[in-house]
Amino acid sequence: KTIILRYFIRLIPVLNYYRQRKMASEEPSQILEPRFIEILNKVVSSLPQDDTVISSVRTRLETIWNKPRLEDISNILNDGTRLNIGDVRELMFFPTSQHATQYCELIKPPPLDTQSDHPQIKVQIEFLTILYLHHIPHGNWSTFIEPFILAGGLDSLSMSFTHPNLYLRGQAVDAFLQISASRSFDWWTPVAIRPSNKMVKDKVDKRIALHTKMLELSKSQYFIPGLEANADGSKSWPGGPTQCLQLLAFWLSWCRTLYTMNQSMQLSRSLLATIQEWGDHKSVSIHHKNHNASEVSSSSAIDDQNEYEDIDVSLSIPPELIEFRCRMYEDFSRESPIEGPEKVNGVRTMMVKGLIFPNSETFVKTLEPVIELDEGSGAFDISGDAPLPPPPSTSSASTSFTPTRDFSSVVSNSLEGKLPVTSAREKGNTAFASGHLLEALEAYDEALMALQKTQAEGRDLAVIQCNRATVYLALSKQENVHEEAQHKYI
Repeated sequence: KTIILRYFIRLIPVLNYYRQRKMASEEPSQILEPRFIEILNKVVSSLPQDDTVISSVRTRLETIWNKPRLEDISNILNDGTRLNIGDVRELMFFPTSQHATQYCELIKPPPLDTQSDHPQIKVQIEFLTILYLHHIPHGNWSTFIEPFILAGGLDSLSMSFTHPNLYLRGQAVDAFLQISASRSFDWWTPVAIRPSNKMVKDKVDKRIALHTKMLELSKSQYFIPGLEANADGSKSWPGGPTQCLQLLAFWLSWCRTLYTMNQSMQLSRSLLATIQEWGDHKSVSIHHKNHNASEVSSSSAIDDQNEYEDIDVSLSIPPELIEFRCRMYEDFSRESPIEGPEKVNGVRTMMVKGLIFPNSETFVKTLEPVIELDEGSGAFDISGDAPLPPPPSTSSASTSFTPTRDFSSVVSNSLEGKLPVTSAREKGNTAFASGHLLEALEAYDEALMALQKTQAEGRDLAVIQCNRATVYLALSKQENVHEEAQHKYI
């Protein structure tokens, strides 16, 4: 007994040490870590140069850092783990690929008909805001954004497109637009390679997985309906109809260019009708806080969400939006609308028809060459029957979406007179005809860059991208060039 008592007495200081460490980990620290200060500085540098906005965002983020919602976050995740201060700070401000699934849950809106004190209400605001302000524009693609998409992040963002808080809607849509225009991942690169090299195959498989998540939005009950809900200019945030139509144009154009047979895709009658009148104001006033549009995605949503006032909105529609919707309707109405009832048991059915998912037998059959050789001149381009709307120009991608973006890129212009583009494309055709595939790929990349500079990205963009896809397909059949191509083009 004496030996045991002496041992226990010696153990007391050790137990006290660990008890103090545990208490320290559970109590908010007022000391800002250098990592957090770095995040704070990046966020502030991206905000409008308004002292009030900057001060509001800085103060709010520091409050979240000092007093995170431990119990609320633990209850929402409901995985049996009791989170401490350090855990929540890592999850919220320094997320890794392991946190991606949790982030998808934490940015979802609360269930319908919930009480005003539901924990998801405040947690969603805080997590979606830091996702929008930092993790999407400044985060690492491979360690967080990519796992976030693969975990269902795009659909989670879509759930907030109809959030009653208009500023939160703006953050969700803008975050989605930033993902679609990311410099770290070219969404328009086709999945046309079936390599045997494992390292290359892993990258291709990852691209297929990301493309599949984007395509699955065709089945989402939130994505297209959420964008349509913001087509009414009197029920969206300032600039909201323009942003939502741009996002819809990106998605529809991307789907049709890469995942349809012969560039053929049908839309529902109701979706075509909505596009035709996109941006029209159906009412005179709108219910939201009185901030200017530049503040929609910065300070408003992170503050208290319960202060609103009715303000009058202008009934005028921006000319570029009118032109944009007209060209988009003209383009997508070339195909006949989807036949049959649009609702079954009160639920909308298919809004987009003709999509082919990767790894399906039908999709593999679509990977056919789009460059034909001509015995007289060497090579020439072949494209679909109808001109295609372009994707948003990656050359203008930025860390935040600007509603005043130039819409001239939606016009389908001719390559005639654009000598740098024409020359590079012809160089690619000649290289392809000669069997110099990597040289052809470089030439088509050069033509794409030149085309972006001229902002003439209609049918011509589709032609060049299809040619480049054909080169990818040819490369997949030449095992001896895989090693040379994998680092540069995949």
